[in-house]
Amino acid sequence: MREIAVLLPCRINEEHQGASRLRLTIESFLNQDLPNELYEIILIDDGSDVPVEELLNEWQIVADNLVVKRQPPTGMCTGYNVAAAAARAEVLFFAIDDNLAEKSLLRRHLRAHQAAGERLVIGRELYCWPTQLLRDVITGERNDIIGDDSAHTSLVEAMQIGEFTLSVADVRDDFNWIVKMSKRPPSYVDIEETIASGRFGRSSVGWLAMRFGNHSMPKRLFDELGGVDAGLDPTGWYADLEFGYRIQRHGIVPVLDTEAITVHLPHEKPYMVPEVGYRCLTEFYSVTGDVTVLMVPSFFAERMTIAQFERIVEGVKAVERKPVEVGIGG
Repeated sequence: MREIAVLLPCRINEEHQGASRLRLTIESFLNQDLPNELYEIILIDDGSDVPVEELLNEWQIVADNLVVKRQPPTGMCTGYNVAAAAARAEVLFFAIDDNLAEKSLLRRHLRAHQAAGERLVIGRELYCWPTQLLRDVITGERNDIIGDDSAHTSLVEAMQIGEFTLSVADVRDDFNWIVKMSKRPPSYVDIEETIASGRFGRSSVGWLAMRFGNHSMPKRLFDELGGVDAGLDPTGWYADLEFGYRIQRHGIVPVLDTEAITVHLPHEKPYMVPEVGYRCLTEFYSVTGDVTVLMVPSFFAERMTIAQFERIVEGVKAVERKPVEVGIGG
């Protein structure tokens, strides 16, 4: 019987790139130290230019616990919902197509659920920064944005882009090396501190600690929450925060396991343009009615901690509550 389902929406095309990242992501989930019969990977191909099933054949990836479903290009949120509906397991893990899974990841998530009951379990996410400027992490091909000018050259040299590649063998046999090449961004240090301190539930903006990529929850709770907001498709901008908002309002307190590790392979995302972000922000606000949501872009732009943002929000709300005195001049 399947105990945990990995939900993995993806789209591979010129803008979304990521074929090499997806390949390594799949390999990492197939390399878990759980028996195959205990978990399933439900990959939703969201209208990739080349069907993912063809890529899997090319990569010679075959597994009886890997299910691929193809849908017209709709979006990540719909992909999560479709995958969740197809899942046979009682626990859902929210994966993204450029996050590698350390081999004990799913086992640790299951262990945390067994100990904590029906909760949201959050693991530790690291960033492998040398991949930032790579189009293909396996061959080392660079993105087109990397030119020959001195600034780009210095950046490439500083990040050792010209020398850095990842392989299937690295993922399967040398994951500790990948971990050593990766760091926790300050924003993720802040996320962990927010969860570990209990401020996710206590803070009015604790939901800012929600990110997809290393999270799991019982399928029953996912269904009770209504799934991921498909109104934020096709890009899914703010979908993790909106889902976190509902999780917090539902009174669900997350559990942190810092040994449940994923490694993100960052890259350029040309499809994430401001106009799309504003539309998604408006959708987020429309379903919450919380003016704090409209301030979220400032949280990211100013690189605030969640505690700093909370103080600003509380200050704004205090001004809103203060009676306005209207004087009449003589």
